[in-house]
Amino acid sequence: KARIEKATSSLNGVASSIWDVETKLLTISYDQQLIDEKKIEKAVAGVGHDTNGTRATDASYDNLHACCKYERAN
Repeated sequence: KARIEKATSSLNGVASSIWDVETKLLTISYDQQLIDEKKIEKAVAGVGHDTNGTRATDASYDNLHACCKYERAN
């Protein structure tokens, strides 16, 4: 939760970022003139989490703590 929120809330143009652990959904308020969804997805993938549009590298996924790993789609 903290890792995903930190990675996205620090982006220029993002006003708020809330990860819901139960639903596994990220709710973000952002300025579309400053940032787009693809850049947000890249930030999430950069810390090891796949999104609907961007897959994290194997190296960033492997860096996740064991408790944070999840079943990845092929």
